Amino acid sequence: MPRVITFEKKQRLSGLTLLATLAAVLVTTAPAFGQLTSEDIAALQKQAQEEGWTFTVGENSATEYSLEELCGLKEPEDWQATARFDPMAPKLDLPDSFDWRDAHVLPPVKNQGGCGSCWAFGTVGPLECNIKILDGVTEDLSEQWLVSCNSSGWSCSGGWFAHDYHQ
Repeated sequence: MPRVITFEKKQRLSGLTLLATLAAVLVTTAPAFGQLTSEDIAALQKQAQEEGWTFTVGENSATEYSLEELCGLKEPEDWQATARFDPMAPKLDLPDSFDWRDAHVLPPVKNQGGCGSCWAFGTVGPLECNIKILDGVTEDLSEQWLVSCNSSGWSCSGGWFAHDYHQ
């Protein structure tokens, strides 16, 4: 005997299918809108206070990005062929503690947005620090110039830090 599916059963099945689809969409896309909720941040702030962390926990532009956006790396296909590396620095003893913030040489935090230009920020930031350390001058150099005008053709599609600019 064939099974009879009534109109009411069809409606219930359609509703369940819609709910399952909606749940699947929410589960797969929710992480794309940031990793931390207000409750997560409050819990971290409480933990920071209880454990005596020496940094501040709070919302900032980074909390708006998904983990994939924060940790993504875009390497150009030929980076190994065009990248040049300095020889290893000599081994030195480390101090008991060191905080770059106390040196007052760090440039302000910048945001590359969705552009895969971390290589430019990783080049320009240390160069700005070196200028401040050596010359006592605070410079705000242009990562965009490096992205647009570098001789390796690297861009928002990725690149490798350009240590040649530090010489």
